[in-house]
Amino acid sequence: MADDFAAQVRAFRDKALANVDSVVQEATAGIAAALVERTPIDITTLRANWQFTVGSPSGEDFPEAVDQSPGGADTAATLAAEIRQVPAGGVTYIVNNRVYMPHIEYGLYSDKGGRRSSGRTINGFSTQAPAGVRGITVIEWEESFVKPAIAKLSL
Repeated sequence: MADDFAAQVRAFRDKALANVDSVVQEATAGIAAALVERTPIDITTLRANWQFTVGSPSGEDFPEAVDQSPGGADTAATLAAEIRQVPAGGVTYIVNNRVYMPHIEYGLYSDKGGRRSSGRTINGFSTQAPAGVRGITVIEWEESFVKPAIAKLSL
């Protein structure tokens, strides 16, 4: 009888840990896909430079990387595959180290006289992502990524 109870406790623990992994992986893959999709495209290297790492953020930049798939689906799929290999509990990072990523996020495009407006920018902000990419995605973490991941669980 004690063995049955111990087995039930182990089964409960294993399912709970698997559910935590599933939620963290699903939510993280969702936020990665949103970051990629929201990244404005010009020459497609910015969208292709999103990277997933564990333990410390990557400092790499891949100027030759290109993703011409609709919405950055190829980059998002690569990130999701990497994310799903990592169990919950560690510190993970999704970064983009292209030199002009801060310009997209914070509207820093400028000329000598101040913020620049062109066909692709207005007052220094990208016309494709005028509110940035990372900040608005982080705001949606719980509602758009965590709660839907939890809803997918079979309890």
